[in-house]
Amino acid sequence: MEPKEKPNQPLVSILLNVFNGEPYLAQQIDSILAQTYSNLELIICDDCSTDRTPEIAQEYVRKDTRVRWVRNERNMRVSATFQAHAHLCRGEFIAPSDADDIWLPEKIEKQAAFLMAHPKVDLVVTDLTVVNHDLSEKMGSFHEKIGNHSRGGFIPIDALLVRNLVGWHASCFRRALLPRLLPMPVFTWDAWLGLVGALNHPFGFIAEQLVLYRQHAVNIVGSRQRGNTFYIKRLNDPEYLRIYFEGKSNEAIVYNRLLALGGSDSAEKALKQKAANQRYLLEAIQAANFWGFVSSMAKAAWVILKSDQKYHVKQWAFIALSWGAIRKLKSYRPTA
Repeated sequence: MEPKEKPNQPLVSILLNVFNGEPYLAQQIDSILAQTYSNLELIICDDCSTDRTPEIAQEYVRKDTRVRWVRNERNMRVSATFQAHAHLCRGEFIAPSDADDIWLPEKIEKQAAFLMAHPKVDLVVTDLTVVNHDLSEKMGSFHEKIGNHSRGGFIPIDALLVRNLVGWHASCFRRALLPRLLPMPVFTWDAWLGLVGALNHPFGFIAEQLVLYRQHAVNIVGSRQRGNTFYIKRLNDPEYLRIYFEGKSNEAIVYNRLLALGGSDSAEKALKQKAANQRYLLEAIQAANFWGFVSSMAKAAWVILKSDQKYHVKQWAFIALSWGAIRKLKSYRPTA
């Protein structure tokens, strides 16, 4: 029996992406349909699963009128699947979902209440509890693991330029954000959501662990961080630096696109500093000779020193100590 809708509840659309989710899908769907917030719709997007995922999804479609199921014609992965089916969301708010997590009963209620109480906020995220594959071991707060010790409230875009603090499956945002969000660039999709969602106003953070976030062998994104040792070992690894360069080139495109979208004065200032720093670091990696390298690194250092973005020192130091590998990259240039 479906719960009765409470008055003044905007519709929340939940877009669940799944590929071969047979081991966990039913648990996640059950947790969504058991939410204390009843005015929701669940759209299950099957990314060409080859296991029993379609049968499981269609069973829930028959049992609950709030559930719909669509299937891709080809395997597209998470970002492309979301973009292909976002137009199906009819709700005022949208909450993306993975197939292998579990939502605590009050997740949507608390996120919807936050957005309704703060009309200028476009995005709100919650903390998560990191668990193992069978939920038998809880490994603490995801946000504490990644270095966010906020006790809740609002987080500005500056913090997102240090590290990604937005979990795709722990987010809820206004449907009105979609025209700015789509199409998504070649970038981490939850980081892009966070940056776009914080352009006009700091995004909301609920410091409650309202999602059980499974860590297992097939996770696309995990909770592990790379320490200094990881980067030190790659100071003279040209292949790693090539991949690193490609990533930073994509980031530069992202920051320019964010600036084109427009936002608050503080967001624009932070993004301009970030874009300038990235430009000089990329020029350093592409430098034809050592003095060109030194010149670009000096410009990047100046941007860092005169801005609030002191966290770039580690990135600067990694590239500064990588000249040996950069010399081996002279023939490499990114595609246009």
